[in-house]
Amino acid sequence: MTRLVVALTLSAASISSVALAQTPPRPSKKLCGSNAATYLTAAEKGDADAMFCMGVKHSNSGTDVARDDVQATQWFMKAADAGQPSGMFLTGVAFWSGRGISQDMVEAYKWLDLSVKLGNKSAVTARDGLTRALSPQKIGEAQQRAADWEKGFQKRKKS
Repeated sequence: MTRLVVALTLSAASISSVALAQTPPRPSKKLCGSNAATYLTAAEKGDADAMFCMGVKHSNSGTDVARDDVQATQWFMKAADAGQPSGMFLTGVAFWSGRGISQDMVEAYKWLDLSVKLGNKSAVTARDGLTRALSPQKIGEAQQRAADWEKGFQKRKKS
């Protein structure tokens, strides 16, 4: 997974060298050590950690699924939308770099900010680096998107 983060972050020209040194919390062998079929079943049932692991599987070469940045990003986005902090971090990195998805700095900030709020320390450095690249208006837009996502997430949790 470290290779994915480095590859995604290297393709984003405005990332600071400090942000490049940061990686999201590594999933334990227990979390992402099984085969993809195991995670796919759980992910399809709504398990956010399994969604994240599917993203990890697709982002690394030599695993039991083909390396595919688009698939990896889609799984990270599903994990993010389900409230998984590392999925939020990697979704933010994907939007920042445009790898596996169209580049969108405001959306990147949104996901990094949400990840920070859930305690992902790696996301702090990345979000702060992005803060230097965005106007206050764009940051406000990103923060509003994050607040809207949080409200929607709380409603979904109550249902």
